[in-house]
Amino acid sequence: MVQIAKVNDVMDDSQLFPQIRIDYLENIVDAVVANPYGIHSSPEIKTPLLLITINGNEANRIVIPLSAFARNKGLKEGEVETGNFKVGSTIKFDELGNITVVSQKDIIVSSQGEIVFNADGGARFNCDVEIVGTLEASVDVVAGEISLKDHENDAGSNLKDGNSLSCTGKTGKPV
Repeated sequence: MVQIAKVNDVMDDSQLFPQIRIDYLENIVDAVVANPYGIHSSPEIKTPLLLITINGNEANRIVIPLSAFARNKGLKEGEVETGNFKVGSTIKFDELGNITVVSQKDIIVSSQGEIVFNADGGARFNCDVEIVGTLEASVDVVAGEISLKDHENDAGSNLKDGNSLSCTGKTGKPV
């Protein structure tokens, strides 16, 4: 049998199968929360649930949280979006293959190994960047139009203690 229920109390995730107290047909009972493989959520109180009783046995209740009300509307055919819609933090996979991550707070990426970015079109940061550690560039670093690898300095304009250095002309490229 399939029915609609709603979350009545916070989920207990300490057991082998997460349990949640639900309200359906004026009954308050416990049920096992079933989420798709790789997805885990703790639904808020009053979240609608799809309640399934296995073989019609009321003691064998499984619920699947529904997010029909807490979602971004207007997805195009083939698009997928997931996230915490209540606070507006989402990941969207659009119909063209683009991935958009929107966060209302910090984004934290942790890895015990390397993090590798491969982008044929390059990468752009539209923000200040702080690097704690070493920055290595295998080709060059360019600030404005000044190449760290290929720039030359006008030695005649260098000053030491208010006095011009004795050398004039251009210095060579960095070694």
